Amino acid sequence: MGELIKLGEYSKSNNLPSTISARKTKTLPRIITIPPYYYDTVEGCLYLRRKHKGEISDIRLCNFFSIITHEILKNSGLSDERYYVIETMIKNTVLPTITVHADKFKSLCWLSQIGVDAIIEPGSGKHDHIRHAIQIASHGYTIKINKHTETGWIDINGVPVYLTSSGGITANQVENDITVELPMDLNRYNIPLSPINEKEAIETSFSFLDIGNRSVTLPLLAFLYLAPLTSLLEPKPNFSGYLFGRSGSFKTTIAMLLLSHFGDFNGVDGLCNFEDTANKIEDVGFILKDVLMILDDYHPSINSGKADAMEIIAQRIIRSFSNRTGRGRLTDKERRGPRGLILVTAEEQLNIQSAIARLMLVNVTKTDINIDALTLLQGKTHLLPNAMSSYIIWVSKNIEEIKQAFKDEFVQQRQISAELGTHMKLAEQVAFLLFSLKIFLLWLLEKQVIEKNTAINIQADGSRIFKEMAKQQHNRIEDEDPVKLFMDILEDIITQGKVSLNHRTNKDEFIGNGEQLGWYDTDYYYFMPETLWCIIKHRGHFPVKKHTLYTMLDKHGIIVTGRDKNTVVKRIYGEIKRVLTVKRTSLFG
Repeated sequence: MGELIKLGEYSKSNNLPSTISARKTKTLPRIITIPPYYYDTVEGCLYLRRKHKGEISDIRLCNFFSIITHEILKNSGLSDERYYVIETMIKNTVLPTITVHADKFKSLCWLSQIGVDAIIEPGSGKHDHIRHAIQIASHGYTIKINKHTETGWIDINGVPVYLTSSGGITANQVENDITVELPMDLNRYNIPLSPINEKEAIETSFSFLDIGNRSVTLPLLAFLYLAPLTSLLEPKPNFSGYLFGRSGSFKTTIAMLLLSHFGDFNGVDGLCNFEDTANKIEDVGFILKDVLMILDDYHPSINSGKADAMEIIAQRIIRSFSNRTGRGRLTDKERRGPRGLILVTAEEQLNIQSAIARLMLVNVTKTDINIDALTLLQGKTHLLPNAMSSYIIWVSKNIEEIKQAFKDEFVQQRQISAELGTHMKLAEQVAFLLFSLKIFLLWLLEKQVIEKNTAINIQADGSRIFKEMAKQQHNRIEDEDPVKLFMDILEDIITQGKVSLNHRTNKDEFIGNGEQLGWYDTDYYYFMPETLWCIIKHRGHFPVKKHTLYTMLDKHGIIVTGRDKNTVVKRIYGEIKRVLTVKRTSLFG
């Protein structure tokens, strides 16, 4: 055994390198801890030297030795997680480093990543001695690193910093040591810390307006530049984008042009789609703070199960982004709600009344698109992240003014929009888009990309287009009202005689000639619930489930309910029937 170092000498030694791989000697440095435990390394093996009653005994612990080279603290914006980077030597061979969660270090279960060559001698207590020796050897040599695992705005010592996978963007554009580590499939969110060819890049982004009809491009551009403001505004944007059109309408191409402002996005590979679980999509939405996220390819399906699954995911995600909430997890102190904006691409319009109010619906057709301008912009996508870099730097310089302006203008603009008679969420949507457009135009003016008259005209176009979108969407919401749809279907099938209804007390008196649907009397219709629901479903997609519909009918005073059910029991022709009882005054005006 080699001579033991005296207590304190190890940490004071000037010639001990910080990692095993840097050591030039074959024998590791001696290690010592508080008596009665002393550790030593010989030929790469770790020994415990113990004094007991004046005698020294040497106990071999294992045939390897490890050191913690780095301690990494990962900050997600919700909680901190600690990891150790461990380097191991077996005999004279230095093995590749492994990264271990701090909670799993003590158990030494991470040795399974090294393989069968790492051997611990039998006997109780050896695991604790090995762990103890590694920690003592690493003390004073471990490099501590902070990493952020999110994008978007954070505050560092009172300075606003925008995180992207390339690091932290600040107003002064000074080099910093901020490290951002995103999951592999999100590393493409990479905005330059300083813009290159700034004015050309901004002009290229502005040219997005010219790739098609402004009723398509202007809402999308305002939505794009609202994304970096998400966490700065209070209240936060409470709606999502929904870009829909038939196959061949360039909707995915347009979405990728928007996304290319945040990094190198040449294809949809790795983006969230409706094959992913809702939990996965929400997790990505939590990481991608203050950026635009794409949820690709909501499409019709002849498989009713698959169609229902997509609809459930769509409803949950849209509500999650609208309410800024996510499902709680047992390991989280808070909910991992989405923190950016999401744009859904789809081949058909979503027919869910409550979801439509939470969406910015943009319908695109092939004739809306200027293919030459679109192709020209596609050839310059490498400039778009530089435009976003310039915008973020400009926002960081004016962050307090932007927050104050939003407080002053949002409520007023929302009230003006609400006077159109639209749903309140749609009025708020208009207010958000107009504010985003205003900030975007102020940036363009300061960068001398446009003249003031151009900005005024674009602002006027935006006000007109956004309000018209809200009106059209309000009409869609009314058309998708489940109660109205139900009543329209009933009136239609009864008027056209597609079903038959018998008088409740007189079998010889009836209405219609089709399938038996129920009975009637002077005051009520008595419908057979299952038959009626089959007819409703046969007419096409219905926006709510049966029980939800019955609850809404009860709330509107259209049906008569029982004590604990929406249907009631009636005696008809001497038989007991469970029926849905609809007031006749509710139909036909």
